[in-house]
Amino acid sequence: MMDLLVISLVELNMDRAVKIARENSIQVETIDIRRKSIEGDYIKARSAFMPSIKLQGVYTYNANPAELNFPTRYIGYPNYQTPDPNDLIVVPDTTSLITIPLRPRHAFNFQATLQQPIFTWFRDINAYRLARHQMEVHEVEREKTLLSIEYQVRSFYLELLGVRELVSLKKKTMEDMEEVFRSTSERYEKGLVSRLEYLQAKVELENARYDYENALKLYRDMKDNLKVLLNLPPDEEIEITDSLQGVVIDSSVVEHADSLLSERYDIRFLKEQRKSLRYLLDIQKSATKPSIIAQANYTFSRPAPNLLSDWGSTWTVSLVGVWNVFDGFRNRGEVKKIEAQMEQVDLSVRFAMNQARVELDRALRSLDIARKNLHKMETNLKMAKEMFDSAKEQYDKGLIPLIKFRDVQRAYVAAQIGYDMALKDYKKSLLEVWRVVRIGGESNGR
Repeated sequence: MMDLLVISLVELNMDRAVKIARENSIQVETIDIRRKSIEGDYIKARSAFMPSIKLQGVYTYNANPAELNFPTRYIGYPNYQTPDPNDLIVVPDTTSLITIPLRPRHAFNFQATLQQPIFTWFRDINAYRLARHQMEVHEVEREKTLLSIEYQVRSFYLELLGVRELVSLKKKTMEDMEEVFRSTSERYEKGLVSRLEYLQAKVELENARYDYENALKLYRDMKDNLKVLLNLPPDEEIEITDSLQGVVIDSSVVEHADSLLSERYDIRFLKEQRKSLRYLLDIQKSATKPSIIAQANYTFSRPAPNLLSDWGSTWTVSLVGVWNVFDGFRNRGEVKKIEAQMEQVDLSVRFAMNQARVELDRALRSLDIARKNLHKMETNLKMAKEMFDSAKEQYDKGLIPLIKFRDVQRAYVAAQIGYDMALKDYKKSLLEVWRVVRIGGESNGR
């Protein structure tokens, strides 16, 4: 019985490729894992508002125990050496002695302590705000990563569609040359063309097959690279369902580019960093301010807190004030350090805004050139097709030689390739404007 090789087939268009890449991206998974650490900091910051309870138990064994005996009652005797009847001699009653364990052989002590910050000069509040803001920054970073992945996939996908159009064109050229070769062979057998023209048709056919095989290999290699980009299993086969002509690139960003530019993700990320530094600065400035902490303590021990040898308990309530009056200007140094970092971020934001403006102007110029080139190549393709149709008709009737027909055919093929390249460049230019407005940073898809 024959084993069947089952290959999973994935039908793709550009939007589905982007969706798969966003879902399968290792970069996004890495960011999501890092979020767990940020959530841990958030929980830690939030815990500062809650009371802390600490339990402690201590057992002590003394090799040399010691005890003290104290009377609980005293007896007075008249002092006959003085005439004063109220002058008494006081002596302890030995029958009323109690034992106080000064150093007992076995000692047990259990404590429960509750602490609650009352006022920390807003340090805990700012720490909580900082932790919560870090989660917001993480979401900004995650969305920027998703947009970067989308840009990479769309850019590569356009290149793939361009190569597929080239494969189709090379295949059509090969099929045309097969037809030409069959026609030439028939005419050669009838003595209507020379052997030179017959051999030329055969060489042209082999060249067309060679070009087609090379283009097909490039297309297959690029499909494999697309699987890597989408993080798909190697045994899955990709089938592209759209075309270079049918793919639509969002052009609405061109109309709103100026208003969207200041909120692109690299600039937004810098602004969020400055906000984090603001919270950190407030925390650092309050480090030398006084704090008030309430504390309650319950003790259960043997010997008892009243020094008796039995089990006993006691509890206390305290209000603790802490004020770091002088730290050798260490805190002031940290404050100046954070202020310098904020100034650096402000400088980076201004530079990024200027750079974004330059990038947008360059991208719009490239888009305008690409649009004009597309119109030119579209007109050129129409003329080349008209010329090719006329030349093919004349060649079929034997009015022009093969060499003349091949020159016209090559010009037509070059015009088709030029049009496809111009169309791809135009759509990539639109995509580049989208990248400049939404993501920022250096392009890696052009």
